[in-house]
Amino acid sequence: ALRNGATIYQVPHGYMTNVQAKARRYAQDRGALFLPLGFDVAEASNPFIEQMRNVRKMVGHVDEVWASTGSGMLARCLGEAFYPTPVHGVVVGLASRNQKQNYPSNVTLHKYPRDFSWSSSYDTPFPSCGNYDRKAWEFCYKKSKGTVLFWNVLG
Repeated sequence: ALRNGATIYQVPHGYMTNVQAKARRYAQDRGALFLPLGFDVAEASNPFIEQMRNVRKMVGHVDEVWASTGSGMLARCLGEAFYPTPVHGVVVGLASRNQKQNYPSNVTLHKYPRDFSWSSSYDTPFPSCGNYDRKAWEFCYKKSKGTVLFWNVLG
């Protein structure tokens, strides 16, 4: 973001509710669009799904799609783009929000058993974040069947 001209403001006492409230206020005061974590806004859904459909064409047939999910946006969009292929979202943050969303019928959510703050040391064959993607990779590696597409957010 910084390389593309963004101005970064650090928020002291970084509880997520405090940071999000200040970001919302900042956007409102400037007539800007507030982008919450996961870019979970209507304006982002269709472009996201379209790019995922392009990926689907490039990779061909897969039996399952796996990804980490926080806001739910990624799992929802993958579900639409890869329908009817089963999509597995490993919930590693914002679980209460995930459970209230309308997901396509091919999406299954799996709750990671530890808090977001806990960092997984599970081995991955690609760059990953221990608090996020790596947890989904662990579930995918242990539970997936057939040909799998793993959607890695970090790498």
